[in-house]
Amino acid sequence: MALRKVAAASDIPVGEVRRYEVDVDFETIECPKHGSTFDLNTGNPRTLPATMPVRAYRVKVEEGDIVIEVDE
Repeated sequence: MALRKVAAASDIPVGEVRRYEVDVDFETIECPKHGSTFDLNTGNPRTLPATMPVRAYRVKVEEGDIVIEVDE
């Protein structure tokens, strides 16, 4: 696994969400289109209508940058 910078932490206001495309103490996120919730650690759906998991990535902040761990 490799760490890849996604954004500066200051780019995302507290309490807001951003979507980032990558090439290669909240535990759920809700889809704004259909209302399903997903576990942020595993990507597994927690509520219907979703039945399939989504990809989940390890995320951390390093020196003010948000980085995610992705497969090379």
